Order: sequence, then C-alpha cells, then structure tokens
Amino acid sequence: METNFTGWQVRCGTALLLTILLLSSTMPAAESTAKSDDPLVEQGTLALKKGRFDEAIETFCRAIQADGNNAAALSGRGLAYVNKGEWDKAIADFSVAIGLDGKDPTARFNRGFAYFRKGVSSKAITDYNEAIRLNPNYADAYRDRGYALALSGRPAEGLPDLTRAIKLNADDQSAYNSRATAYARLGDWDHAIADYDRAIELDPKDASAWTDRGYAKTMKNELVPALEDLNRGVELSSKEPSAWCTRAFCHNRRGDVEKALADYNRAIELDAEYVDAYRDRGYLRGLRNEFEKAFVDLNRAVALGKDNASTWLRRGIIWARKKKFDEAVSDLTESIRLDAESAEAHFHRALIHLEQDRAEDAITDYREVIRLEPGGAASYQKWDVNPVSDADEKNGTNVDRLEDALAKYKDEARTHYIRAVTLQKDEKLDAAIAEYDKSVLLYPRCPEVHYNRGLAYRRKGEMEKAAVDYTQAIALDARFVNAYSNRGYVYFKLGEWDGSLADFNKVLELDPQNADARKSIDIIQKMQTQGDSQ
Repeated sequence: METNFTGWQVRCGTALLLTILLLSSTMPAAESTAKSDDPLVEQGTLALKKGRFDEAIETFCRAIQADGNNAAALSGRGLAYVNKGEWDKAIADFSVAIGLDGKDPTARFNRGFAYFRKGVSSKAITDYNEAIRLNPNYADAYRDRGYALALSGRPAEGLPDLTRAIKLNADDQSAYNSRATAYARLGDWDHAIADYDRAIELDPKDASAWTDRGYAKTMKNELVPALEDLNRGVELSSKEPSAWCTRAFCHNRRGDVEKALADYNRAIELDAEYVDAYRDRGYLRGLRNEFEKAFVDLNRAVALGKDNASTWLRRGIIWARKKKFDEAVSDLTESIRLDAESAEAHFHRALIHLEQDRAEDAITDYREVIRLEPGGAASYQKWDVNPVSDADEKNGTNVDRLEDALAKYKDEARTHYIRAVTLQKDEKLDAAIAEYDKSVLLYPRCPEVHYNRGLAYRRKGEMEKAAVDYTQAIALDARFVNAYSNRGYVYFKLGEWDGSLADFNKVLELDPQNADARKSIDIIQKMQTQGDSQ
C-alpha cells in the first residue's frame, strides 16, 4: 500500500532567517485597577477569601448600589458568581467592569475563565489574548489560554503558552498539569509523564495528577507502574468516580475485565448519574458481545449525556459491532454533530460506509480523519475494534481498505498541486491557494501541499493560516526541516517567541549545521532576555 509522494517534492520556498531588529524597550505591564479603598469592597473581598460567597455577593451589591461605577465591586461580585458556578452573572459583571476600566487585565482574565467554564472557549481565548496584551507577563493568562487551546483541539498551539507560563512561574503546579494535558492530547506520553512528575513533586496529594499520570502510563502500556499510580489516585480521592473509572480502564488493558467492571460498578455507586461509568462499562460489555447488558448501559449514558459526543460514539461503535449499521450511522452522525473534530467518529462512520459500498461517503469521512489526525495509517488501527468480514479479509485490515480507496485520487490531486505551484511562482496567490485546496481535499496525505499553501498564506500576510498549514505538514512528516523553520518564523511574527524558539531548536536537532536557525535562536533569546529585564 503506497503512501509516499514520489515526484511531489516541489517546494516554492525554503527557510526564512529572522532579521528583526532588537527592541530597545517594551511597554510596562498594566497594573490591575481592581483595587479599592472602599470598606464594603474590602469586606466583600474578605468574605470571598473565606468562601462565604453569598455574603460576598450581598456586600458587593451594597457597594454597587452606592456607586454603580465601582469596577472593583463588580469584579469582586463576578468572582463570587464564578465560585458559585453562575457563569452568566459572572460574565455580566466582568463585562461592566471592563467597560469601566478597559486597562485591567485581571477582569479580562476572570471573564475568560467564566467563558471557559461555560464552554465558550473561543470567547475565553479572546479574553486571555487581551489580558496578555495588557500584561505580557501574565503567567495565569498564558496557562489558561494554553489549556483552553489544548481542550479545543489545538494542543500544539497551546504548548508555547503553557511553557511560557511555567517560565514565568516555575512553581505553578496547575501549569504543569495543564501542559501535561496538552502533551497527552498530542499522544506525547513521555513529556506528559514528566510534567505530571513535577506536578506531583509540587503537590504530592493532588489526586488528579496521580490519576492522570496513571492514565498516561497505561497508554504507554506500562501497566504495573500505571496501576500503582491509579491506586494512589483512588486512595487520595476514593469518593471521586473518575478515579475509579480511570483505574477500570487500566484493569481492562491488563486483561482483568472483572476488576474493571468492579471499578465501574463502584463509580456508579458513588454517582448514579455518572455518564462516563455507564458509557465505559457498556462499551466494555459490547466488546465482549454482551449486547443486552451493553445497551442498557449505553442507553443510560446517552439519556444522561445527550450533549456528550463520546456517549453517542461508543454506542455507535457497538451498534456497528452488532451489524446494525443504520443505527450506528445515526449515532455516529450525532456524535460528529456534537464534536465535528472527532477523528474517531469519522473513522468508524467511514468503515460503515465502506461496508455498505458507499465509497464516496467513506472517503469523505476518511479525509476528515486524516485532516484531524494526520499520523500514518497505522496510527488508526487502535480504533479498529470491529473485525473485517471473512470475505474482505484477503484485502487486509479495514484501514488498508480505506487507504486503497483514497489512493485512487492521488493523480488528480497531483494535477491540482502542480498547477498551484505554477500559479504561486507567478505570484497568483489566491488562485494557487484555491488549487492547493482542491489537492488537499482529494488527497490530504502530502506534506508538500500544506507546506506550499502555508508559504502562500505567509506571502499574503495571513500568518495564522500559514502556521496551521506548517503544523499539518509537520504532522505528516516529522522531519520536514523547512516546515519547522518557516513555522518558527511565523510564530516569531505573531509574537509567540517560545513556540518560535522550539521550532528553530528542532531545526538544529534535524540539521545541526543550519546557520540560519542558529542566528534566529540568538535573536529570540536576546529579545527574551531584553523583555525579562524590562
């Protein structure tokens, strides 16, 4: 099965050397204006610190009644609402406070947190951006923006923020946990475990760090040390159903299904409406072909978590295992509606389309799989839990069949690619990008297409789009030196110095004689030193 691109190695540009002059000064960090000599604000703040949130709200209300322009009281009441989980009320208060004092980064940060907890990550990230603009050394804002990006399906973009947060505050335990989450989303279990190590060192009683490190070790198939961590996690949080569910996953990977089921049972005893436990217990039973019990659990999970994409995904997979393809497609389609970025849901729907001889529909879904998770075909085998039929066994695995179907579009994709390169050389950038788009749509596995489209976007000054394409090229070819170099340049232009530095260091790792990368690293390090001294 061919996945290489012989003859496609046409690249419109190479690496870029940073030639930006060093700045002589930087703007000072904005000072929060959420301070007040108002005794009611001080009284409300004290109640807030002691966890007396209703009392704090009542006190801040009196301060606001006395002065409707009291930004500190509005921010304080917003924080109290945050602690009560009343996100809309918190957002409303922070918004008024921001209107009264647009230079306060703390109000922006707090509103971003409220948006994030409400599930509106895009608005949260916008507020974190503004908080960082107002205070370029705002460690918590870098941390939370990086975490929000990681949970929004953009972990690679979040990593530079999280690394910056740790540089600004090396003892922030939550920053290490957050960066570990980003690494885990990327499947980089070694770096995730290293960050969990540091988080546990800073707070040995953080149950979630033990549990999450145990999960990471499980994913590395280091099952004995994983279980040790997960036992510690359960010990520290025996009333927390997620700790039991995570240990159940490890038991299952160890082949100890009865212990896995016992842990799921315990999670449900602790919380009779805990969606994850019903979903995972039902899925495990389905994989054992215990369909009656499986659907009792999976139906319960869907009823409790109608907005939870993973519940529909798991039930859809078990429907497919039972050869109920219409029901499976219905569930998988709902999962994708709730989470369009789920590569696994697209993968399973592609398999069903293939099984039903709907090749075009299968390839449409499989292209989405590659866009969302550009790793090699072998990386998708982990999802292929339903065996192929005997009649199809001679054609290889399900993934092989999808790859063979996709390969039929290579020649047409290459035609658009060559046309795009010609247009790009003539500076007809919009027309070139349109041709690259067609090539990517037909056959998304060629890193050069993404790389050259990234060059076109950079030439147009659309740096964010360029960065996305360079990242996709790297995902398809982890040794693509020029993609790292150009992404490093783009990150620099966007002010993301840590990400830029990481990319140029990667260039040196792959090409130790690369003089341009060395010069670029020197420039960034001098600028960082200069910024830290301001």
